[in-house]
Amino acid sequence: MKQAINEMPQLDGKPKRRWVTYSLRQLLALVAVAAVACSWFGVKMQQARRQKAAVEAIRDLGGHVRYHYEYVKSRDWEGYDPDARPPGPSWFLNFVGVDFLSDVRRVELTGPRVTDAHVEHVSGLTRLKELKLSDTQISDGGLAQLKKLTDLEMQAGASRPFASGKS
Repeated sequence: MKQAINEMPQLDGKPKRRWVTYSLRQLLALVAVAAVACSWFGVKMQQARRQKAAVEAIRDLGGHVRYHYEYVKSRDWEGYDPDARPPGPSWFLNFVGVDFLSDVRRVELTGPRVTDAHVEHVSGLTRLKELKLSDTQISDGGLAQLKKLTDLEMQAGASRPFASGKS
């Protein structure tokens, strides 16, 4: 009598089945998919850490930061909603942070403490849409660092004329 391939010898009168088996090709494909997913997650975490550091530096200067999720757009109204909640489940936000799932949309910097050296923090926010500067010590050289922010619309206070990052 031949036993079925998937059956082990009987113990206690019941046949025992083997665990599911995989071929080497299937395991290599699974490892490749897992490696791509982990590398994407690692890159995204690094971007989130950089954004978080920039946000903390801006807030240390007394600046204000608004994220994309804080802006609500409907048929009748578009604007800032201070009660907006970050996207994603709270357990995931606690694990990765708000900067993982949300981009900074608006930054406001005011005062003479803000100089060209601080523009580096803002230039790292690649998805920034709005930048408001008022009474800062930022020169034209400092503003040149913002050229890579192609979606940026910049508003300046009395010490600087209005400029736009769009060409």
